[in-house]
Amino acid sequence: MKAAVTTGTESTTEQTIRYIISSIIGLTIVLMSFFQFQATNPSFVPPDASPALAPNSWELPVFIGFVQLISALSLAKYAKVPQTFYMNFLDSLSWLNFLIRGSAPAKAPSAVASVQLTRRELATSLSSSYDATGFIQFSLRSNVSEHDWFVRLWTALIIVVAVLLVAVVVTGLSPFNTNSSDSHRKSASLRSVSYRLLGMVVLVVYFAALPISMICMFEILEDATTTGFPHTMSVLAIATLLALYVGVGVGAYKLIDATEAGLSRWATRAVFGVVYANYTYQARLFLCATALANSVTGILIAAITANSLTQLLALIVVRMVYLLAMVVVRPFTSALQFGFAVAMEVLLLVILGLSAGMTGDITVDAQIHLSYAVIILVCAFCIVMFVRQLVMLWHFSSAWAKDEGTHSSRVPTLHDHDVESSMHYTVSLPRSNNSNILATSPMNTIRIADSGGRL
Repeated sequence: MKAAVTTGTESTTEQTIRYIISSIIGLTIVLMSFFQFQATNPSFVPPDASPALAPNSWELPVFIGFVQLISALSLAKYAKVPQTFYMNFLDSLSWLNFLIRGSAPAKAPSAVASVQLTRRELATSLSSSYDATGFIQFSLRSNVSEHDWFVRLWTALIIVVAVLLVAVVVTGLSPFNTNSSDSHRKSASLRSVSYRLLGMVVLVVYFAALPISMICMFEILEDATTTGFPHTMSVLAIATLLALYVGVGVGAYKLIDATEAGLSRWATRAVFGVVYANYTYQARLFLCATALANSVTGILIAAITANSLTQLLALIVVRMVYLLAMVVVRPFTSALQFGFAVAMEVLLLVILGLSAGMTGDITVDAQIHLSYAVIILVCAFCIVMFVRQLVMLWHFSSAWAKDEGTHSSRVPTLHDHDVESSMHYTVSLPRSNNSNILATSPMNTIRIADSGGRL
């Protein structure tokens, strides 16, 4: 089936590199998730030394956002038949967009008939008012019917969220043993874990904005070319898009209405701060700009299919506007995050530009060279981020291994039960006007003393 939608071959070396990079990306996300979890821990205070290597809550969203958009290019339309090794590389990242590929069908008469039917649908798509070539080609390579992607996307998302919610319930409902002197501390610690796991659920839903927008728009536009529109799936897709944008609108309203002290409460930060806490209070609405940029990117990939160059140029314009807004507003509390985010957007624009170069009237050799250039840039970025996570892990482990003495690089931390006892009465440390030069994550808070209490 892939022979009909790609050209060239994939060597054993290229296949091995693809597997290695996929593994590196997976390990990088695991390490980033660990540091994300640590950064939201109320008992963790980053060390004064090497703050750039301390756990933070911004790297995971930045990294996954980058890889998600690169993966989405596998559903874009290409004027020329793309190279097999290039598309296989992009397809191998599709799981980050909750697009789980199917297994190759057995070579049976029914399988052959299915392939022939899908090819007829591809030809029909080319002659209809909506050209879903990129989407159908991705479905062919993934061994999944294009009509099943909406359900598969929701199934994958629900499974991930359900697993996390089970962990939230298990840790949040831990029994309290009155016969144990250590039970209160353990119970408070587990409740802290429960809140932070709930924050990971919010982060997963946040990551789903791009793939949901893309697949829903594919479903709507493809169904719009058929008789009897709208059908059940397209109605659900429309409802999903409306719910997505209503959610963004409600989130924006809540952020506008919230006070800085309210947003600084530990429980609020632990659950929802994963998406807003790394922005300054004045620029907190930039979170919505990021979500809209990702959603619009997915919609444009699905909607602009008449011309492959126009599609990629539209993506470049969206990302350039987003980058310009980022540079002007400077919304982040961390200078390190600002540098990473700008560098990632610039790299993304370069990759989109190279991809746009493949849409012209070029030779096969030029197409191969451009494909290699994109893969090399993505691999280099992922390897750099992976090495950084290893260095951070070594630094973190070394700090924990040191004795709590004068030679320790760690700062004394709050106890979980201290934070738990006043979970709803915390406020951020005051920031100066130059707070954007800080290089650490702003997730830590101090507790306001109760009457008769102590700081």
